[in-house]
Amino acid sequence: MNFFKNIWNKKQTDFKKLEVSDFKYEKNPSEVTLTISQNLLDLLHKDGYGKNTKVGTSTSMIKTETWETTIFLFGSKVLITYYPENSKLEQELPFLKSKLEWISMNKKTIELKIASDLLNLLNEEWLDDNQKTFTEEKFIKNFKLIGLNYKEENEMDLLFCENGMFGNHQIEILLDASNQLDEAQIQG
Repeated sequence: MNFFKNIWNKKQTDFKKLEVSDFKYEKNPSEVTLTISQNLLDLLHKDGYGKNTKVGTSTSMIKTETWETTIFLFGSKVLITYYPENSKLEQELPFLKSKLEWISMNKKTIELKIASDLLNLLNEEWLDDNQKTFTEEKFIKNFKLIGLNYKEENEMDLLFCENGMFGNHQIEILLDASNQLDEAQIQG
């Protein structure tokens, strides 16, 4: 059993060899609700849009396409999700691999950026009066990478579980097209 587990982990660890066949394609129904106010409708009309649009709320079902796979990164299984808009996975795969390479080589940079953005917030706003403040080292040990949402234009959201520090919300940070990290946010 461990033999097969090691083979799977070894195959998945080498993200440089990811192929389209490693991804699972899904079309999922999603409910979308849109509310149009009179102010928004006036702006749309001013710009020549929304001639058949009315004030109110509308709900529609749409199909969301995703490509998903799991890799092993930083000692954990990490779900990669690609949401295609205009490009096919085949076109985006080289960019996705480049992002994975950058992430794999910059773990400490990512951790320090998240700590820089969220550690003071945790210590000042989220802890009970009787709780000890977190050091940077303790803070970093309490989150782990669980997901990567790849977007067209070579951007990727990095998703972390935070071990209850922020009430079991996710930490999300955007890695932009030029491999700059945006401000870390608490999600959910």
